[in-house]
Amino acid sequence: MSRTIHLAAWNVNHRTGRKSIPPAVLHAIATLDLDVLVLTEFVDSPQHTIFKNSLKDIGFDSVAVSLKGSRQNQVLMAARSDMADDGLLPVPGYSEAASTNWLHRRLPALGIEVVGLRAPVYLTAGGRSGYWSQVEQIARMGKDRRVVFIGDFNTDPHTDSRPCASSFQRLTAEGFSLPQPSGEWSYHSGNGQRGIRVDHVMTSPAVAVQETRYLYKAGQHVLAAPASGRAAGLSDHAALSVRL
Repeated sequence: MSRTIHLAAWNVNHRTGRKSIPPAVLHAIATLDLDVLVLTEFVDSPQHTIFKNSLKDIGFDSVAVSLKGSRQNQVLMAARSDMADDGLLPVPGYSEAASTNWLHRRLPALGIEVVGLRAPVYLTAGGRSGYWSQVEQIARMGKDRRVVFIGDFNTDPHTDSRPCASSFQRLTAEGFSLPQPSGEWSYHSGNGQRGIRVDHVMTSPAVAVQETRYLYKAGQHVLAAPASGRAAGLSDHAALSVRL
């Protein structure tokens, strides 16, 4: 396609609670001029009907949320064009959290498919390797399609030397793209330590990535900052901006 497609993924730090989403989150999203939005660490509930309807008010005509589980995070995806839910890749079933933190939709008008994901925090090497091995197998099923995997990977595949990172090495060797976003960090705890880069995008070989970068501000809104407390930023994660 000749025009640029703009996507963003943002971990909104909602965790598994039922706390409200600040109105400024919606205002910040409205400034980004996106085609597709992916929110991770989103937890759906009746009180978020207003938030989802407000996304439609700012031009995201299609809104979908991943499977729901008991006290599990979910993924929300919003797009300005219709999203289709047929012919999708399998949902990872490695754990309940793997399933609820995964949402795949096709966007026929854009000619792409988007998988929004947040990798669960597995405390053992076996858990991490088991999850990413399953994701690797699923990604390989989409190798000949135009698929974008985007979200909170909970690791930096460019620097992680643990066994779980071998999945990324094999996929990139097969032609998958895993670009380095510009920016120093995507997550910051605000406790004086350095930020880390855990929000990423990986695409199948047929998808050309033009630009990836971490956004710390959107308009007048601070999305994330290296300081403690939500007052310093709307989340503890920057947004990942991707242009195809």
